[in-house]
Amino acid sequence: MSERVHHLVDLPQLAASAGEQARALGIDPRTTERLAALLPLLGGEAGPDGGHERADGGCDPGALGELHQSLLDRDHRHRRGVHYTPRQVAATLVELALGAPERPIAPGTTLVADPSCGGGAFLLAVAEHLAGHGWSPAAVLGALRGLDIDAVAVEVARTSLVLWAAAAGLSGDDLVAVAATVVEHVVVGDALHTTWPGEGRLDAVVGNPPFGGQLAHDTARDAATAGRARELLGGAAGYADTAGLFLVRAVAAAAPGGRVVLLQPLSLLGARDAGVVRRRLEERAVLEQVWLPGERLFGAAVDVCAPVLHVADPLTAPAPERPLLVRRGVGGAGPEAPAAASTTPASTTASTAAESTEVERDRLRAAGSWSPVLASANGVPCVELSGRPVLASRARATAGFRDEFYAIVPFVHDLADPERPGGEAPPLPAGMARLVTAGLVEPGRTLWGRRRTRLAGRRFAAPAVDVEALRRHADGPDGDRRLAAWCEARLRPKVVVATQTKVVEVAVDDDGSWWPSVPVISVVLDPELDHHANRWLLAAALSAPPVSAWAAERSGGTALGAHALKLSARQVREVPLPVDRGAWVQGARALERVAAADDDDERVALLAEAGRLLTVAHALSEADGRAVLAWWADRAGCAGAI
Repeated sequence: MSERVHHLVDLPQLAASAGEQARALGIDPRTTERLAALLPLLGGEAGPDGGHERADGGCDPGALGELHQSLLDRDHRHRRGVHYTPRQVAATLVELALGAPERPIAPGTTLVADPSCGGGAFLLAVAEHLAGHGWSPAAVLGALRGLDIDAVAVEVARTSLVLWAAAAGLSGDDLVAVAATVVEHVVVGDALHTTWPGEGRLDAVVGNPPFGGQLAHDTARDAATAGRARELLGGAAGYADTAGLFLVRAVAAAAPGGRVVLLQPLSLLGARDAGVVRRRLEERAVLEQVWLPGERLFGAAVDVCAPVLHVADPLTAPAPERPLLVRRGVGGAGPEAPAAASTTPASTTASTAAESTEVERDRLRAAGSWSPVLASANGVPCVELSGRPVLASRARATAGFRDEFYAIVPFVHDLADPERPGGEAPPLPAGMARLVTAGLVEPGRTLWGRRRTRLAGRRFAAPAVDVEALRRHADGPDGDRRLAAWCEARLRPKVVVATQTKVVEVAVDDDGSWWPSVPVISVVLDPELDHHANRWLLAAALSAPPVSAWAAERSGGTALGAHALKLSARQVREVPLPVDRGAWVQGARALERVAAADDDDERVALLAEAGRLLTVAHALSEADGRAVLAWWADRAGCAGAI
């Protein structure tokens, strides 16, 4: 057993729990002794409180995996991206992988793998599913394959599966025989680097692989995994999450015609760095469905999804293109199955009906990603804005990078008077620039000096960049010349675009005194067009309700929240411009009055008026115009004024 993992968990407590369950299941001492030679956790002493009984009095093999998860060190779980999967979720994803009506499940015909099996939550869910189709316990366990780099987790998974078989009625020699099978088929290994049990013959791959964002030092790939990522993706992996590598690896390991259903961060749908993963998958498989939980599943600050991929068979003709099915919610993932002789409590099985929508494939192609999946699930109206001029024909959009963010932090000061909290924004001294974060931007204006904001772990009431000190540092012998270049780029009249917002929110900096904090996007008009009225026309074009719907279609999954927008600078440059000049001009004037309004009710009414005019400016059909305006007004907080 791996010494690296051994110290992270309380093995005697796990062994006590396993032993108590074996005793409660009536496994005789002689059989337990034989099993312990294969499953070390059954060799410990049963503790008085080690067992886990269900509400109906039976034993619950899945509780052993939950106990293992609870004993893991928190830092270890974070580094490995390990999160326990709720049983309802595991059951739902197993139904997605195995429950399609055109895939009858006859005993001996199916192999199912979990490449990061942990304590066995998904393998147990598969066992329940196959038992519900009439499989014998021995046939069920013969169909399961699993691996994990955590040796203790593998022991927990093996033991849990054998306890499941005992609860299903196996005993004596039969139970020992299936234990030997489980030990052979559920193994310690790194799924990204080693051959899987049953590789090439797997009818389904289902599970919850480790998540590993590449911006954090403790979850970034090491050299060996970075090299393997390049092999799997056929090129640089960039910041693609480690979970996406498991998805590509699973498609390669499955048999032609098999299905792959692995939980993924929601960013897989739309993030630029996940694009290489999406392209690789589309070369080898067909995206049939996407499952969304409808709520955040884990304690980690990450939303998830589960693509359902059908591995292509190169020897057969491609199937007719069908709309992509999007399911939301736990349960109801597949057709009704026969009632299982289940060893899992009824309250933990998938039971809630899931909602579903369909997305035409043309929407995915137009967006260049899978983001329309989330837009459709969130009720975003689909608008057609192609074939018209785009923002890049009038302006350029840029955003700073992380190095800019950290480089200016030493030059940021708070101009607020600590003796006079609140009130009006303080004046801006010469040689300073207002630092504008995304949280300070509202439709048409900023709340600089009136709303507190955070920067690099500190809170500011009126943050400002000491531009003179920054330039002196840049010109010094050890200075960074990029600082001077950033000053030139940032400190000019512009429109700023916030990120992580419900609708596209922009404000106009007419005198060039704002420093847009990363990741706020700066939009500067071409020199011959750069004057006050055109800046407000540009702001209005970005603020138009159809553009927010267009943005949701292209940025779904990239923001911190499932309902938020996070446009990149490239996407801002691609924003379609209005086609009705008169309505556009009127909408820009209304938006400028929003910025000047002091009364909240007046501001809401003016925002609603600007939204109405800017929807008209895009010349949508009457029905589409009503739908997108109502959707936008609800998210912008002015629905009552429409």
